[in-house]
Amino acid sequence: MLLDFNSIAQVYETNPSYNSSNNWVIGDSIGLEFKHDSILFTLSRKNNIDEGTSVLSDKNGNLLYYSNGYSLFNSVDFEVISELLGSSSSTQGSLILNNGDSTFNVFVTDFCNYPSPKLSLTSFNLSGSIINIDRLNRLLLTDGTEKISGIMIKNSITPLSITHNKGDYFYSFFMNKSNDIICPTISKISSSAMLRNSYGQGMIKLSPSGKFVAMAATYFSGFFEIYPFDSETGIVGESVVSLQNIRPYGIEFSPNEKFLYVTLVSGDLLQVNIETGTYINIGFTKNDAFTGMQRGPDNKIYIARVLEPFLDVIEFPDSAGMACGFVQKAVTLPANVNYGLPNFNASYFYTPSIDFAYTEDCCEHSYAFEGRDTLQATSWKWLFKDVRNETIEVRQGKNVTYTFPQADSLENKYEVSHIAITATRSDTVTKTLTIRPKWKKDELGKDTFYCQGKQANISLIAPPNMHCVHWNGEEPNLDDNLGPIVDYDHFHTDTLRVDTAGTYIVKLTNKTFCQAWDTITISEIPNPNKPNIQRKGQEIESNTVAAKYTWYLDGKLKFQTQNQTQIPNSNGFWQVQLVSEYGCESELSDSFYVGFASIRDVRLEMLDFRLYPNPSDGKVTIEVPKKGVYKIVVTDLQGKVIYSEKQLLSLSFELEFEFAKGNYIITLIDENGQVGSKQMEVVN
Repeated sequence: MLLDFNSIAQVYETNPSYNSSNNWVIGDSIGLEFKHDSILFTLSRKNNIDEGTSVLSDKNGNLLYYSNGYSLFNSVDFEVISELLGSSSSTQGSLILNNGDSTFNVFVTDFCNYPSPKLSLTSFNLSGSIINIDRLNRLLLTDGTEKISGIMIKNSITPLSITHNKGDYFYSFFMNKSNDIICPTISKISSSAMLRNSYGQGMIKLSPSGKFVAMAATYFSGFFEIYPFDSETGIVGESVVSLQNIRPYGIEFSPNEKFLYVTLVSGDLLQVNIETGTYINIGFTKNDAFTGMQRGPDNKIYIARVLEPFLDVIEFPDSAGMACGFVQKAVTLPANVNYGLPNFNASYFYTPSIDFAYTEDCCEHSYAFEGRDTLQATSWKWLFKDVRNETIEVRQGKNVTYTFPQADSLENKYEVSHIAITATRSDTVTKTLTIRPKWKKDELGKDTFYCQGKQANISLIAPPNMHCVHWNGEEPNLDDNLGPIVDYDHFHTDTLRVDTAGTYIVKLTNKTFCQAWDTITISEIPNPNKPNIQRKGQEIESNTVAAKYTWYLDGKLKFQTQNQTQIPNSNGFWQVQLVSEYGCESELSDSFYVGFASIRDVRLEMLDFRLYPNPSDGKVTIEVPKKGVYKIVVTDLQGKVIYSEKQLLSLSFELEFEFAKGNYIITLIDENGQVGSKQMEVVN
């Protein structure tokens, strides 16, 4: 049932925000108030503007704020914020969206005399104070246009805004419950590339139900198009209606969304049939007379006239052709209006006979449903159906809470029907809800580490099928963005490669815009200290305790064990490497020569040789039984290698070494593996 202006009292039950469009601020300081069946005027508003403005009233129709793109004013015309980066010469220079009863956001875009208008956002509270300094003029888009529109997210109570860049893309920006911007949905539309060749003037409008979005591009060849829109996801589809070479400026949907009205720079007023894509001319005035358009709370469509103290009106916009009742100069103003009329949240004008909204508890899948109707119903019922269309639950009451059965890893669709009942009729609204998997703890896994001296080279993998993924290395705060909001590249990266220690945070937004985050700490673990090998009877031992020990013989891996002490099974140069409980490895120990191993594959005959003088001052002579190649090894009594060299020896060889005072073992190994050892004492 479509409601006329006289049904405002009932509309409030269907749409609590309907009266939020009751106040307008336009032109040369003009204030308009729609009240009952009349329009009241004031001239006290501080709003001398050329084009775009935005106004916000509360649910009872009381003026709260208005903006000209440069400043934000309160209900008594006091300038509460003066540093906005928009422009009064932008088609839709500002848009105020409320996100709850006490937090607000004003979007502003500057005008196209710049190479590309910038879109920015400022958040403030009920008193008009900026929430904090980083909420002033947050940059959202650098290659924008003069277009911005807003609506409530499908089935819910949080808003989104939509704009188009100077190119191929629509951007849908969602607000969360903490009054923060969620990473945008970006839709590439092939036909919208024509906007590259325009200055970006002209309006963008969402239909009140969120079914369509329409866009006008004014200059050069000029065009407008209508696209399907999904207000649940923010996705824009390819155009269903397209008209070229017409230079449009203002656009507005009829309440029943069957028609789109378009003003042209030529002075023509078009009614476009959305279903058929055809149009007729329903009005004409002088060039540039028709400009901005806006539906009023009385369901009429108002049209600004440049530098004239009048508004044109479409009295019955749901009617086809001339029956729509276009009237020129229908409203006389106390001063001139220019190109623009206020920019509102389109959802203010969504007024079906029955509807419902909901809020979601993202962790528990508990949904609070709020029924709305204009029937003066005496009873209400809710039906919850699964994918097989089988009713799984029936609830009574206007407002209910329901928790959907949900597998942890799957998403499921459910039908929710709300029925309002009177003595003579009942109305039903049915919507399909997609229930996403529950959030899991430790989405990124447990804290991990890498060993000192190694490259981390760790892949952090976010859960699949998210709306967006945002990585950051600082402690998260759901009230703030993680990182620069304009950095869209971070918003869709499922995997983060990590090569340094630190704390990493992933902020997740699923496709119903629930948000959660997980933190993982990656630490650099120090390696064990370099060990030494010492002799322990007929065994060798690491002097340092570790989780594991890797033993090497003559530079080749021998075995790994958990035993600190080993019985060597081969003579030669032994080394040990420590392995910590984390798997980190120490340096290899210095070589420790073993000449006392008793195994079958080593010749046990003692190699006899002479060593003199002994004791000595460090200079000794070695006599061998025959000429040949010998390996000479000098160790201390703990087995630490002091000297090692292979030499071709004649029958005698003089060894001179800077030995410290003490006892040493001199070992000779011939080409056949025969070993001989003698103790030497150094006295100086």
